Amino acid sequence: MVRQSRQVLIADQSAINREELSKLFQQAGMPVDLTEAATLEDCLNKLKKARKHPFDLALIGSFSDVDQTEMPSRLATLGDETVIVLITDAPNPALFEKALHSAIYDCLIAPVELQDINRVMKRASIPKDPLPILIVDDTRVMRKVVMKVLNESEFSLAISEAESCDMAVSLCRKIPYYCTFLDLNIRVQDGLQTARNILKLQPKCRIVLMSTSDADMRADIEKNGLASFLLKPFYPKDINRLLHTFLGLEQPNLTNPDFLASGGAPSDDVSNDPDKDDREYILV
Repeated sequence: MVRQSRQVLIADQSAINREELSKLFQQAGMPVDLTEAATLEDCLNKLKKARKHPFDLALIGSFSDVDQTEMPSRLATLGDETVIVLITDAPNPALFEKALHSAIYDCLIAPVELQDINRVMKRASIPKDPLPILIVDDTRVMRKVVMKVLNESEFSLAISEAESCDMAVSLCRKIPYYCTFLDLNIRVQDGLQTARNILKLQPKCRIVLMSTSDADMRADIEKNGLASFLLKPFYPKDINRLLHTFLGLEQPNLTNPDFLASGGAPSDDVSNDPDKDDREYILV
């Protein structure tokens, strides 16, 4: 089988830096078509022109005439289809903080290593076809809330809704779902029994139980062959983290508190931003 060549943009004012990044792709043996940009404006123009056939990955370094902390806002509308990774010469807390709330996928600190390239390329190689997702909850408002959170994740998702266990099972007879988000306390038939019924139809479906109760569900999750448990409310970053694991991807640096702390980045303040709430979830 012929491996699909990935489209990669390397942007940096230094020809040496661009060459070093190109060498890493050669070392990795990845089938890529490399495009270079020596200025930020050229980089932005190339990203705009490629909107119909976007780059899979853009590695963007520094430019002497541009404050790097401005880049996340300038790239904000260009990262829907392209995995954008910024490269900084030293830990930059202001950059990390802005990147966390933008279209930036991750930040790397130079010198970039082969393992960094392998990690971000694996993310960029995930098929762009939407993952089929099912939400099962008997409360319409809660289904809409969960759908909003899922739609704000970085992954492309095709979402279906079921208001009852019977409806969920019926849908699962027709559609092969990648993942199901299932309310534990759904009426008529409890979530665990519904999960077992779904798994009989779709053994590979990853079922995530949801609940407002923070009771320890680890034993039930493991016993029933389920994928995870999420405590309501949860946020897009929780979905991103979960799907990274399901897809066999390493988590980006920007989700790693140690990475942020190494740059002196301010710690998450959940009192000011609910999307920074670090709730624990079970994953087996």
